[in-house]
Formats: sequence, C-alpha cells, structure tokens
Amino acid sequence: MEHKNLFEDLPSCAVEYIKLIIKKMKWRKKVREDVQAELIAHFEDALHDCKTNDEKEKAAKELIANFGDAELIATLARRAKKRCRPMWQKAIIHCFQALGILIICLILYCFYISSGKPTLRVNYTQEYLNANRPTADSNANANILYSKIAKVYVEPSKLSTDKKLPNNDCGSGSSDLISRLNETHSLNELTDEEFAAANKWVDDNNETIRLFVDASKRPYCWNEQESNLKDSSFFALLLPNLSDIRNAAKLSASKAKLDAYQGNLDGACQNIFSIWNSAGHLLGPRTIVEQLVGVAIEITSFRTTRDLLTEYKFTPQQLKLLQNNLEQLMAKKYSINYQTERFFKDDFIQRCFTDNGKGNGHAIPSDMLQSLYEINYDTTKTSEHKYLQHFKFVAISAISADRKDFSELIDSFYDTAQQYALTTPWQLRQENKSLDSLLNSWSRFKKIRYMNAMTILPAFDKVNLLFHRYNIDGQSLVSTLAVLRYQQDNKKLPESLQQLKDAGYIAEIPIDPFSGKEIIYKLTKDGFTIYSFGLDMDDDGGKMGVREKGKPYMWSDNGDAVFWPVGH
Repeated sequence: MEHKNLFEDLPSCAVEYIKLIIKKMKWRKKVREDVQAELIAHFEDALHDCKTNDEKEKAAKELIANFGDAELIATLARRAKKRCRPMWQKAIIHCFQALGILIICLILYCFYISSGKPTLRVNYTQEYLNANRPTADSNANANILYSKIAKVYVEPSKLSTDKKLPNNDCGSGSSDLISRLNETHSLNELTDEEFAAANKWVDDNNETIRLFVDASKRPYCWNEQESNLKDSSFFALLLPNLSDIRNAAKLSASKAKLDAYQGNLDGACQNIFSIWNSAGHLLGPRTIVEQLVGVAIEITSFRTTRDLLTEYKFTPQQLKLLQNNLEQLMAKKYSINYQTERFFKDDFIQRCFTDNGKGNGHAIPSDMLQSLYEINYDTTKTSEHKYLQHFKFVAISAISADRKDFSELIDSFYDTAQQYALTTPWQLRQENKSLDSLLNSWSRFKKIRYMNAMTILPAFDKVNLLFHRYNIDGQSLVSTLAVLRYQQDNKKLPESLQQLKDAGYIAEIPIDPFSGKEIIYKLTKDGFTIYSFGLDMDDDGGKMGVREKGKPYMWSDNGDAVFWPVGH
C-alpha cells in the first residue's frame, strides 16, 4: 500500500527504473528510502505538465535515457550520500574500519605465530648431565645406591591416634609417624603406640639405612642417564632420586634419636654424619630443586642434632667429632648456584621460540603451554578448558618479547640473582635491593611483554634467603657444640664467643647475615642462648617470634631466630 501511494503518479517505466536504482545501491534502508524519495520527486516535477498517460510515458522514457544506466546512477548516488556524511560520522566509520583491519591483521598474526616450529640444535639435558658428571669410576657414584633405596624402603605404619601437631618449620600438621618424629624434641613425648611404630619402621628399613650410609660415603653423585635431543627436554629430566634421598634422611634422623635413646650416642653421631654427607651431594652446581632439597635435609639434621644435645650428655670426644665434621661441611660456604639452572632456561627458549638464524624469533603458544605442563606449572591445576588455555597463550605469545630480548632479560636476572646470593640480606636491605622490587618496578606493559619470562623465573629472593638461613643455622650449631665442649672442659660457660675463640674452641665467630654483626651469645640464668636477629633484622632480646595461632617459629618475621636453647 505504501509503495502504491509513493508511485501512483508515475508511469510504470519510471517506477521500474527507480526500483532498479534503489536495488543496485546496496546501502542502508534509510539511505535508500531517501534516494528513492528524491528520484520520485524529480520524476514528478519533470512530468508535472504532461496531460495524458501517453505523454507521461514518453517523457519518462526520455528522462530515463538522459539519466543513463541504472547501476551507474546507483553507484553515483551511493557515493554522493557518503560525501554528504557529517565529519563526526566519517571519523567514527574510519575508526571502525581501522579497527577491523587491525583485528584482521592480529588474527592473521596469531595464525602465523601458532604455526611456528622450534629449531632444536643443542641437547641441553645432555649438557647438564655432562657438567655434573665427574671423571670417576661408577663405584664413586652415590646415585647408584640411592636408586636402590626405592626398591627396599618400607613406609611407616599409620597411627590410630589422631593427634594434631603444632606447625613446624616444614608446615606439617599431620598425624603420621614421620611428622610426629620430626615434631618431637624428645622421644619421651611419643605414646607407646608411636614409639613401637618408630622402632618397627627403623627395623623394617635396615637395608635402606645401610644403602644410605654407604651412599653418603661416596664422593660424588651424578645421573647416568643418556638423552637425545628430540625426545629429552630439560623439563622432563629425571632428577637423582630426590624423594628417596629425602625419605632416607628422615629415617636416619629418626634412627639417630632411637640410638641416642638406647644409649648408643656414637651410633647417633654416625647417622647425623651420614645425613650431612648425603645432603652435600645435592649442593653446588645443580638444579635449584636439587639444591633446595639438599638444604632442607641439612636444616632438618641441624634441628635433630640440637634435640639430641638437649636430651643427652655427649662426651667431649663425641662433641668434638660432631663439631669437626660440621666445620668441614660449613667450610664449603654453600650459596645457591644458578649456573646449572641456565641449561633449563636455554632449553626452554630453544623449544618455545622460533629461530630465524640471527638469534631472534617469536614465542610458540602450543610449545610454551606444553612446556609449562611438563614443569607442573599452575596451568596443570587450572579449571580452564584446554582450548581456552591455548587461546590465552596465543594472546600472550602475540605480544611477547622476541627470543633475543627474552633470553637477555632472563640472563640478566640470573646474573643479578647470583650477585645477590653472595650478599647478605642485611646488606641488601641497607641498599634497598631485591629481585622482587625490581620486578615490581616494571611498567604494566613490560610485565605483559615478559609474562612468559616471569612464569619460569624462580623466586630468587626466597631461594637466596633460605641459603643464608642454612649457613647461619649450621654456623650457630658449630658455636653451640664449642660452648658445650668448653663447659665440660672448664666446668663453666664461656663469658663470650670471643673467649671461646681465644681458647681455641672455634676458629671464627659467625657473622649474622641478618644483622651484619656477630651472632648473639648471652649467658642466662638457666645456661646460655645463641640467636640471630632473624627476618625482621632487629634485636628482640632472644625472643623467638610466632606465626599463625601463636605458635613459636624460628624464622617468623616478628622475632629472633633462636638456635639455643631448643624450644619445647
């Protein structure tokens, strides 16, 4: 009805012509309606003086002939309407056009980076294995014996009691036997069931203990596996039986407590020596994971030794033997070594970036995601669908720094971290330096560009801090042993550590990395105390800090790290 009203005064040829033009315009409905109204008005004006339908028909055909091809007229009309747009509308349209082009380019770029393939040239896994393989006979390799432990180790029996334990240094609060043995300073704190289970666990593992002791006497520990470039990524490297070594170390610590309880203090000392020697296999130029496990084992053994010194009276000869062995261990002055970890970095880059032959290349989303799966990063724990994860890594890779910049940045972090590892926490605080603050100083854009780098970088500050804790823990134990020796020899306690040094009981007074001064030694009404300023780096008078639920904790950030006396 509407079209009939619009065209009722026009001949059929004019109506068909106008409709054809409007059809060929291929434009928005509103614009087509405007053009149609203009054409109708133009024809009506031109045919106004015609009296008959024949005259209108003839005049309309002449007008159509003058107009020309309908498709051309439609094109000209469309262009005219575009030119007549207001400036703001043109600006918006151009912006959307540019955005559309940008999105298309980005999509094409995402397809491009997703299709990238790595170029594998260096077998970094084998490089690592070679770097940690000394020129020695296999009989000197402790790892051969460690690998046998898994076959003979017997897990302790579960306890029927449900005794909730206070949190210890490892954050344990479970009720299993190993946790109970780690938590208790004295075996007298165990129930009859727990004591019987501990004896049975040790008896069941005589072969495990024998292997562990024999392994601890060997000078080296290396992984004898061979790898090929294509199939052996550094992420899938089989580390040397870390869980077996850790289990055997806990077993030996419990064996030491049981030996001492039964009056065999020499046997207790030998078990402690085995733990110290074994943990030393994991320290030095190895992966961060290995070094951290080695430090954790040593720190546990220090705590066990203090428990034994608190509960039992060792002879001067036994104390001297403990001190001499510990001094040999601490003389190595272990700090975290990041050199081996660079093999991991180089292998990660090789497998997750393309290579144009000039050191550049772009990140490969699928390989990046797969590598993070292999190192058990948080992506393995996420609830996101795998396609959503892949899309996320495509987006990250699209804006990621190229291979050369990525590698240089990580190298700079490792160099700085190694430098900070040789600097005490006290000095770093005075200079207001930390890797965390360096990362926090980055702009948001830089954090996005190097997001993949931040993903694989270890927590350098925490790792470095743990090694400083380990060193002062061990050095303070040397001083404690020396004080106890002096007390037995002279029937009194030394007035100071300087007096202890002057008497030849220690070679040097430990410097507290958390104060920059000598470790604190004080006489008390019950004996003596030895402590560090701890993580808060101020003197709280030898008062140990607390953490959640008010439980005392040696390395809390609100008190001193008290090494002696042992808290109960």
